[in-house]
Amino acid sequence: MIAQALSAQAGKIKNNKLVFALMVVVSITVICFAIHHDAGAGHKALVQSVAYLFAMWLCSVCIDMYAAWKPTKYTLAVRQPVQEAIVATSFFLLGGIGLLVRFMNDAAWGHMSIAQRLPPAIAILGLMYPVGITIYLLVKRYRLGDLGIRLTGFVPAIVVLGVTAGASLLAAPGHITWNAILQEAGGSVVGALVMGFVTAGLTEELWRMILQTRLGAAMKNTGMGWFVASLLWALLHGPKWWSENHDLSETILSCLRIVPLGLMWGYLTHRTKSILPSILIHGLNVWGLQNF
Repeated sequence: MIAQALSAQAGKIKNNKLVFALMVVVSITVICFAIHHDAGAGHKALVQSVAYLFAMWLCSVCIDMYAAWKPTKYTLAVRQPVQEAIVATSFFLLGGIGLLVRFMNDAAWGHMSIAQRLPPAIAILGLMYPVGITIYLLVKRYRLGDLGIRLTGFVPAIVVLGVTAGASLLAAPGHITWNAILQEAGGSVVGALVMGFVTAGLTEELWRMILQTRLGAAMKNTGMGWFVASLLWALLHGPKWWSENHDLSETILSCLRIVPLGLMWGYLTHRTKSILPSILIHGLNVWGLQNF
């Protein structure tokens, strides 16, 4: 099955050289970013970045091995590719504008009136959280299974968790983020789990599935839809990170740094036709392998 998985990946590279080239550019950027952060501190970030990229590729091999062993019978339906891609992308970008307003001047946000906060709050809650797009697709008679809500694909998810955790413990044992997540949740374990599985996991994985399937179908290029969706997902983190450091280049590079992680999660969804495995992995992403 390993040979079969590697052969399948070689075929995908041959058939979609542009997406592969973009992935190489992102990988080189990740390594250069690590080298920049290593200044005067040995090569810890470089080692971690290589371990991170290797782990993401190894996870993809494991996902392909599972798909070869147990091919899925399901599909992620897209009925009106262009229309749905336009609607989904518009909702996502408008929600992104809400995030920009919220975080571009974090200090000013606390002094805004309720009336001033309302428009960006509606954009964030209704559009960036996939409430609006989910209602839109349900009205168009999509079923939950069509949106990737299926109890399948948990075997490769557990393997991916093991690979990611193992790589992190070997290459970056000091970067586990559980304590930071717990602190952000006010010390509440329940709050931390809600943040992990609902605020981040469900929201982001549902959005990525909707974007990568609609964009891929509209462009008639599944791989490009997958890459663009992961890039948009990564850029989604930019406004908050900008509010923390006010360094544009650092913010952009930090967004590009997490693209390989998003690609791996999106690939798991693509191969299993379910978002639940990626939600599980996302919710348990406390290893910090991508943080350097």
